[in-house]
Amino acid sequence: MLRPYLKYLIPVLVLMIILLAVMTGRSPFGRKNSSFAVKPGSEITRIELLEGEKKLTLEKKEDEWLVNGKEQARKNRIILILDVLNEMKIKSPVSKELFKQEIADKGIEPVRVRVFQGRRLLKSFLVFKTSSNSFGNIMKIREMSKPFIMNLPGTDREIGSL
Repeated sequence: MLRPYLKYLIPVLVLMIILLAVMTGRSPFGRKNSSFAVKPGSEITRIELLEGEKKLTLEKKEDEWLVNGKEQARKNRIILILDVLNEMKIKSPVSKELFKQEIADKGIEPVRVRVFQGRRLLKSFLVFKTSSNSFGNIMKIREMSKPFIMNLPGTDREIGSL
């Protein structure tokens, strides 16, 4: 009685196992569009902030951080920035309507953040400053990717200004 169904049951079971394996390894929003924090174990040696024609570079030289290769950066600020880059998480996705209303319609230009380990680019993303959300800022991996509100878990500090 069961024999005629075996030729259908086995492929269905194999397909279900494959689907289960694929679905359990995925991040909820798609890893390519939602991976903002630097991977654990990576050493950040340079951070570039670009807004229009303006560029700010924070670079580690031996045991100190330099601003644009000239002045020494405050150590407590660098520690705070490194904490944000290592620990920030997605608070929630942003709808297309909200992004249009809060960012596009107001003409807010993003700040491109690029994080390096030596010459290797670790992360790159866009930060959009908005006044409507005091606990995080809207960020995107690329211009055409999905926007997210990001925050630093366990704190109510606004991370975009950092």
